[in-house]
Amino acid sequence: TAYSRGFHLKQDFYNGLNYAFQLERRAVKFAKAGEREEAIADRVLARRVREEVLNYVAPEVDAQAELPVGTRYWLLASMWEACAGLGRGDEAAHWERRAREIGPTQWMLESTEVQIANIAKVKAELAQLL
Repeated sequence: TAYSRGFHLKQDFYNGLNYAFQLERRAVKFAKAGEREEAIADRVLARRVREEVLNYVAPEVDAQAELPVGTRYWLLASMWEACAGLGRGDEAAHWERRAREIGPTQWMLESTEVQIANIAKVKAELAQLL
């Protein structure tokens, strides 16, 4: 997918998080088609991509204190989303608090909240299928 190529070339959170989400959506399709091994492979790859995103973004978070609120927000929101996608609730809550503290616009928060809800739905569906 384009997100896969973008992530591997740019090693950025945007492509990485979208790639992980698309992998889980594809895993659901595989599971529904009875292709359990393919579904598991995509689920594992999605987890690995999210872990890589954390590794890429974590050093940037505090180093970017002088950047505009919007830029800082997306770094923090990426940590929030990656941790949520990995099932790390306490860490996700930590990053959510930090993201909210910097005063992002409402649409930014809503965008992140909707995406995290979508991830939770896909993960729950996948868990039922596997």
